[in-house]
Amino acid sequence: MNDLQSFELAIRNFSIVNDPWVAILTMVLPPFELIIGLFVALRVLYIGSLILVTVMLLIFILALASLLIRDINVDCGCLGLNISIQLQILLDLSTLGGCAYLFKTCRKKSKN
Repeated sequence: MNDLQSFELAIRNFSIVNDPWVAILTMVLPPFELIIGLFVALRVLYIGSLILVTVMLLIFILALASLLIRDINVDCGCLGLNISIQLQILLDLSTLGGCAYLFKTCRKKSKN
C-alpha cells in the first residue's frame, strides 16, 4: 500500500464497515500485520501469532468472497498489485495452506 489514503479507499470500497471503523482499520491494520508477521518470522509467541495470521487470512478471504457475491468489482489494493479478486483469493488460500503447514510442523516438533 503506497499511502494511507489509498488504503482507506480500498477498505471503504469493500462496503463492509462504516466510519469510524474505516479510519480505525486504516491506522491499525498495517502495523498489526507487520508486527504479527515479524512474530511469526522470529518465532515469538509463535502459535498465537500463527493463529492471528490464520484468522486474518480467513477474514480477508471472506471479505473478498463477499465482493464476488455482491457483484462489487473493486481493486482490493492487496499487495499493492492490480489483480483480480479471484486471484487474490487464490493467493490468500495458498498462504492459508502455508499456515497449515507451519502448524503441522510446529506440532511435530513439540511432540518430539
